[in-house]
Amino acid sequence: MSCCHHHSSSSLLTRHRSQSTVSALMCWNRDAAERSPEWSSLTAKLRLKGLSAIPKSVSLKKPGTSGTLWLGVKPSPELDRLFTGLPEPQEQGYRLMVGDDWVVIQGKDVQGLYYGLMTLLQLTRSDGSIAKVKISDWPELKLRGTYIAEDNPEKKIEYFASMKLNFIVFEYTELYQLDQPKPKARWKKIADECRRHFIEPIPELQSFGHGTTILGIEPRCLEASYVSNMPVMARQRMIQAEDGVVSDLKIINAGFDQNRDGNPTGWTVDNNNDGIAVEQSEKYPGQSSLRISIQNTGMLRSWQIMPCQARCRYELSCMIKTKDVRTNNNQYAGAYAEVYGVDSNGGLSPEPLGRTTSLKGTTDWQRMSCSIGTAGYSKVCIFIRLQDATGASWFDDVSMKGIKHDDAIVANAVITKSARIVVTDPSDGTKYAEGKDYNLQIRRAKKGIPSIQLTIPRNSGIRDGERLTLSFNSSYEGAQTCCPSEPLYREIMRRSIRNVINCMKPNYLHIGHDEPQAINRDSRCTERKLSNAEIYADDIKRMHDYVAEADPKCRMMMWDDTLNPFSNAPIFQLEKAAQMVPKDIIMCAWAYSYPGENEKIQKSVDYWLKLGFDITGSPWFDKNNCRFWADELIKNNQNRQILGYFYTAWMDNTERTWDGLQTAAQTSWSGTR
Repeated sequence: MSCCHHHSSSSLLTRHRSQSTVSALMCWNRDAAERSPEWSSLTAKLRLKGLSAIPKSVSLKKPGTSGTLWLGVKPSPELDRLFTGLPEPQEQGYRLMVGDDWVVIQGKDVQGLYYGLMTLLQLTRSDGSIAKVKISDWPELKLRGTYIAEDNPEKKIEYFASMKLNFIVFEYTELYQLDQPKPKARWKKIADECRRHFIEPIPELQSFGHGTTILGIEPRCLEASYVSNMPVMARQRMIQAEDGVVSDLKIINAGFDQNRDGNPTGWTVDNNNDGIAVEQSEKYPGQSSLRISIQNTGMLRSWQIMPCQARCRYELSCMIKTKDVRTNNNQYAGAYAEVYGVDSNGGLSPEPLGRTTSLKGTTDWQRMSCSIGTAGYSKVCIFIRLQDATGASWFDDVSMKGIKHDDAIVANAVITKSARIVVTDPSDGTKYAEGKDYNLQIRRAKKGIPSIQLTIPRNSGIRDGERLTLSFNSSYEGAQTCCPSEPLYREIMRRSIRNVINCMKPNYLHIGHDEPQAINRDSRCTERKLSNAEIYADDIKRMHDYVAEADPKCRMMMWDDTLNPFSNAPIFQLEKAAQMVPKDIIMCAWAYSYPGENEKIQKSVDYWLKLGFDITGSPWFDKNNCRFWADELIKNNQNRQILGYFYTAWMDNTERTWDGLQTAAQTSWSGTR
């Protein structure tokens, strides 16, 4: 909220009745604010551009005295008379008046006084002149902040403060390492620097969905894919893959010579109008090829699902030609083929099992290929696609040739005290004992899950040549979701939460918890016989307990999408989980598409308010999206559950990451009208 002659900083600089110069100011009044612990940061700000000529040795004079800059927070009738006609500012607000050769700033509190100085800096021109104004100003939203994960975040603290932002969410690997002296000292310094600028430092310890950092600490924390009763045999004192040749996969219409109404027989295509079609003018070899073309940057694809042999390797091969394919800087943008695993429920593996190199620009026909390991999957899905690009591409002669069984039949097996390999005789159901009938030999890896070999000791009950089955939790390339039932994961989070709270003393701690790849599908979860919602809610409550254990006054924040029925909750059947978690968790709602997600934003805000949660709202780089979020939050701001505005700055789009920040800062302070 703002009541002033000139509302925004741009209008303040262009509309004025007269000018005065900061360099002429000779004294300032410290008032009762000098007793505040934040006062030293304010005096430091006086050394910034435009205020450097103010002497530190001063005498006290009345507000409005010629040649003075007067700063204070203590109310007085004298100031009320000076600011006649201006309303009393609210929390974090200030009143500012520039006369012919004097300036008075009165803060509602010390933070408001700081923001008054920020406005004065905005008013100060390069020649030292200041617009003559009279302002009463305060923020529409209590919390106004941004996310950052760039290198050297400390360099941006003053920049964010100049926009009157009052929190920063930091997501960094070092935050999991605060039991080490060097990271601990660095982040304590960053937290202290934030508070000197009236910014609340909020550490984000990503857990569950985006668990890359945790999996770097302990790869076995991942949510694996359960392989049930994989056929193997005992041979030469080892448990090995069954004998047999790996057959080539049978791809329907691999050369795109058959079509129905222009669509390739046997293949599924995106709903694309004329973007995908069988075309006879371009082919290699045969009668035709599949053309995929895009006019406006986007993605189109065609795919086919087929059975495969688990734990085998194949070579994916495809002829590709391109014309004027233009992309952004994404390494995967362009024309390429890739393969995903397909689980028993029809879901795709979180990441491709393999992909060819993408082609860009204009190229003649090239054979692109890559090696594919099927892990525990008995079905795969081949995609051919033009991704994040414009232009035209053609695809032909797709194949998946069998190579061999994987040498390590339990490569990528996730083995912990709570996740074991089960060796079974399928003829009678006998389960063999580890350490007696077989031993595990671990091949350590430089990174990721180690490979496992199973050897057979002399006194084993397993006979050479016997056919067996293996059941185990299997990792996969690109896995990044943590298993909420794994004790190792829980202990990493408990320790990291305790360390970051002890170091940074935050009032809020963010746990991420968004966008999982999978949930409740490996044995550690399924053996608990809980629903997806119960598993997920239990993990959230556990993180909440860890935060309360470290500091009962610290509030937990999390992204809302996997609890939100208008976002990702339905994908994983998590709609009921929101009613199972503590109501003092702050839900950080996000949606980035304007106007496509406007209704989603409105429904999300309404949903969380009705459930009784405090919320923040998050846009990204789209300025219209920023304005819409501000309107929606401010419209509901009479409800005290609206805590504020949280700009997200993901590095997926480095060219536009910060495009919306200034709009976000302005609208969260002043609104859009």
